[in-house]
Amino acid sequence: MRPFSFSGPRQFRPIFMATMSMLSVTLAWLSWQLLVQGAQIESQRRAERRDAAADLGVAILENDGSGTRELLPSFPISRTKYCAMDRG
Repeated sequence: MRPFSFSGPRQFRPIFMATMSMLSVTLAWLSWQLLVQGAQIESQRRAERRDAAADLGVAILENDGSGTRELLPSFPISRTKYCAMDRG
């Protein structure tokens, strides 16, 4: 007596369909996980670019801020306003 054998296409079809269904579900799940991971990475990259732009803006303001006092007298404002800003 044989332990297990397929007796024809009639028994092969359900096993084939079950295997293909399982593979299809697995592929769909992996695809969904890949889409979710891609969205998370894009969000992280957007945040990193925003932080880098903010750091660059702060660096520019800090470098340009050092020369602001020298530029203020060249603007057309009265001397009393400039002196009041200097004290406060």
